[in-house]
Amino acid sequence: MLKINSRFYEGKKVSLFALFINSFLAIFKISVGYLAHSRAMIADGIHSASDSFSTIIVLFSLRVASKPPDSCHPYGHERSETLAANILALSLIISGIIIIKDNMASIFTQNFFYPETINIYAGIISIIAQEGTYRYALYVGRKINSPAIIADAMHHRSDAISSIAAIFGIIAARNGLPILDPIAGIIVAGMIIHMGGEILIDTIHELMEASPDSTYLTQITKIAQSIKKVKDITDLKVRKHAGSEIIEMTITVNPSLSVDEGDRIAHLVKDQIISNIDNHQIKEVFIHVDPHQVKSYQKEVNSQ
Repeated sequence: MLKINSRFYEGKKVSLFALFINSFLAIFKISVGYLAHSRAMIADGIHSASDSFSTIIVLFSLRVASKPPDSCHPYGHERSETLAANILALSLIISGIIIIKDNMASIFTQNFFYPETINIYAGIISIIAQEGTYRYALYVGRKINSPAIIADAMHHRSDAISSIAAIFGIIAARNGLPILDPIAGIIVAGMIIHMGGEILIDTIHELMEASPDSTYLTQITKIAQSIKKVKDITDLKVRKHAGSEIIEMTITVNPSLSVDEGDRIAHLVKDQIISNIDNHQIKEVFIHVDPHQVKSYQKEVNSQ
């Protein structure tokens, strides 16, 4: 697992890069849209401005998440990233709703613009810049297991998609079909809302500490049961903690074993779980050791 300081540095670097790109694109697209008469390009520029705001939230959450555990937060502060991802998901949904509202108003009032060609070139520049930023942010987000940066990457992808829609709308408007501009905007807004909804569901599951799928729990159980002298697994809980997981479990051992031997077995179980699970980032494994008790019905059978 990456150390906290290294993780913060990686996240800060990609976030500052994204903030620079989004700020530049926001000023660039709003200026071009205003001067070259394109409502779609102005809206796209506002979308980039909202991405800048989102990236600032990510930077703040990364700084909070980099703080070490303390007496009030014994598990650390990484959940701030999940909260930030939740906020970003909501901002995506709200942005999509606003775009739909504005485009619907444009359709009903028949208030269409006839944009100039330069808007198309501005849109192409935006697509290239945002798609590159999306791929960079997604790579870093997965590398450091940061839900906030991954959610921010989705913001960049949604901005690239909205630029594509803006270009189609501009081309249509210049060819006598100005109504296709707002229609394309509504379609893209639906995609943005869907994207935000998926992120929101994932972050809510994490904040509510939803259990992972049964296959993963079975894998952990089998690893623990493979350790000699482990009699049974009586309790197993796994919860996501930002990009990592915390595992809590209770194992039972022979009641005649010493406390030191039970502790040694618990450490063996922990080491085996961490070393044998590849596709999950494990933050900590807490193991409680109980004496194994034969079930009452087994006792009755043995007594007969």
